Amino acid sequence: MAKRTSTTGTSKPTAEASKSPTSNEAPQVKRQAEETAQASSLQTKRSVNRVTGELIAQRAYEIWKSEGGSDLENWLRAEREVQSQASARK
Repeated sequence: MAKRTSTTGTSKPTAEASKSPTSNEAPQVKRQAEETAQASSLQTKRSVNRVTGELIAQRAYEIWKSEGGSDLENWLRAEREVQSQASARK
């Protein structure tokens, strides 16, 4: 026969009580929000770097196509030009 356990003196949490964060959960929620913000910022930086790299590569190709020259020299020139254009926009 199954053993019966007494539930006297115990209470189940209400739905509202389980929705609000406890004092132990509040720092964790804040930490998760900060981590999400940092990840978003990092993703934005990576996106900007990728676009900048693509712009430099495109400009270096344009230089090579019109003037020839070495890959390195064209890349460095294109990098200077793209960076100066970006700083002029700020």
